[in-house]
Amino acid sequence: MNVVIKEQPQDWRVHECTAVEFDGRRNHIYFHVEKTGLNTLSVVRELAEQTGAQRHEIGYAGRKDKHGVTRQWFSVPAECADEWPQIDGTRCLDSRYHGRKLRIGELAGNTFEITLKHCVGLEQRAEESLSEGFVNLFGPQRFASENLAKAREWLLERHGDDRRDNRLDNRRGGHRRRRRRVADGWHLSVLRSFLFNEVALYRMRQAGLPGVMDGDHLLGGYPTAPLWGRGRSLTRGAALELEAEALQPHEEICAALEFTGLRQDRRQLYVKPRQVSLRCLEQDVWLLSFALPAGSYATSCLDQHFCVRDAS
Repeated sequence: MNVVIKEQPQDWRVHECTAVEFDGRRNHIYFHVEKTGLNTLSVVRELAEQTGAQRHEIGYAGRKDKHGVTRQWFSVPAECADEWPQIDGTRCLDSRYHGRKLRIGELAGNTFEITLKHCVGLEQRAEESLSEGFVNLFGPQRFASENLAKAREWLLERHGDDRRDNRLDNRRGGHRRRRRRVADGWHLSVLRSFLFNEVALYRMRQAGLPGVMDGDHLLGGYPTAPLWGRGRSLTRGAALELEAEALQPHEEICAALEFTGLRQDRRQLYVKPRQVSLRCLEQDVWLLSFALPAGSYATSCLDQHFCVRDAS
């Protein structure tokens, strides 16, 4: 089934569901903002410039697509702002006070309203297939603009630098911890996402999903794969052997990630969307809506059910 997405911003609507229970303390002000044609970091930069807050003081729960109409929360130290500034392409829907900054990942999930256009062969029964779920791959936007190549180069260069620094510090009888920058965190996230996808794709080819195999570590009733870092895998037996086989070509990246001190975590390999609805608006145009847990990608869901052309 062929579909086209994102011909115009209104074709891709995302609503972030916050996990914050606002306590009313006036340390930080939270703004619920609708933005059109802007990515999250562009709004952060403009917000910092207009309020005088440092970029690292501005909070958001996740990065949202540029090519769409998206609603998400931003937090700013209350001493820097009491109302939303004039930023082209944005409008403030609500504001609340809370005792601390909004943190990455602090959301309950996202709801989507996606207009599918120029649909070929799409039928109502596709709703059942969508409801059955998809492999929880990180979406292609995580690896856009040569992000992966840049992240690999950064990590291996840093790994060598840190090893040299540690040898020098050990000779001096001390140890120095390097402060991690925002860009460093993004590189690490890209590489962990890449390794997760490698395990997920290998698992699909070798054993299929969402089936459970011997030694799996489960979350929400589904098998998991590693977000790589230091520490022993929670899988055992056949599941552990499969993970090792998938990651064997990437041993250098795995070792360098461990050296950064990141702790290994787990992520579900399979996700079922909630509240799936598919209805025809007019000939060859359909409206698809569903909800996903935090960290899951609507693009991955679509790519596994349709032949998608992204017009953006």
